[in-house]
Amino acid sequence: EIHEKIRKEREEWERQKQKEEKMKREEDEKQKEREQRMSDDFNQRIKQEREKMEIEKEEFQSKHEAQENSMKILRERVEQMNMEGEVMMRKLEEVKERMKMMIEEQRQNHDKEITKHVAQHRKTQDELAREREVFKDQLREIVREVEKTRAEKEQFEINYNRLETDRLNHEKERKRRQEEFNEKEEQYKMQIEEKEREVSEKIIKEREEWERQKQQEEIMKRKEEDEKHREREQRIEKMDMEKEDLQSKQELKENNMKILTERVEQMNREKEELIRKLEEEKERMKMMTEEDKQNQERERREEEFNKREEQYKIQIKEKEEKVRELHETMKKEREEWEEQKRREEKKRMRNKKREKR
Repeated sequence: EIHEKIRKEREEWERQKQKEEKMKREEDEKQKEREQRMSDDFNQRIKQEREKMEIEKEEFQSKHEAQENSMKILRERVEQMNMEGEVMMRKLEEVKERMKMMIEEQRQNHDKEITKHVAQHRKTQDELAREREVFKDQLREIVREVEKTRAEKEQFEINYNRLETDRLNHEKERKRRQEEFNEKEEQYKMQIEEKEREVSEKIIKEREEWERQKQQEEIMKRKEEDEKHREREQRIEKMDMEKEDLQSKQELKENNMKILTERVEQMNREKEELIRKLEEEKERMKMMTEEDKQNQERERREEEFNKREEQYKIQIKEKEEKVRELHETMKKEREEWEEQKRREEKKRMRNKKREKR
């Protein structure tokens, strides 16, 4: 009976041992699956970040090309103003030459008729004086137009030089940002490689630790094993909840980034519309006829144009400031999101280590 009892106890112990080994194998497989899912999620986030960086790089290049086209159009307009100024100078010389010829012709006629008709001489002298006044008025008007054209030309040259300076500064800023982007990309790649290596080392260490723990757990009682199993399941549930919370926060951040990007695009479109209206006003002022320029309405229109031009410039400056602020906000939120993601990753790894212990 004693031998039979010992045999039964041994068989019971063998069955219990096989059952425990089976449970441990199942737990091992579940652990491997969780590790694989975590690795796949990490790789997917890395891929998404890389794609997002490529899209931002392409958008920056397209904006730079649009600015280059605007500078080319402005240079062509400056050349056109130079040609118009030369035409006005030639017209002024022709008017001066005609005045000299007319004055000389009047003087010769006056010398021929002075001995015959004194009264006619006085009448001719008066007419000549009136014609001289008319010619002087015309000459002064032409001189004013030439001076105005010269002033407009100088103003256009000043605007062109200022835009050229802005373009050079923008080019320097673009190169600096490109270099910073490349440096950050390299750093990001190095950080990814370092994290992958650290994760791999941690997985190996955790597996070794788990193997040692497995050997120790074989001698522990069933009650302790059940308790640990319940605690492990609770921690896994907690980790899953934290993971879902992190994913929801990440989706919220991505939605905010999308909204900010749409606002930036809308403000850029408004800026382009303001620039287009400004160019239309300039073209409309250029196409005004000489008759429109001589009346009093011309001065009022020029004042209105100058006011609208200043308003457009102020609006463009405000739009650019808003775009810059939005970029700063997007940058800060991205940094905060990266910092939060690192904290969540560290917290998850600490929980995982505690679970292995």
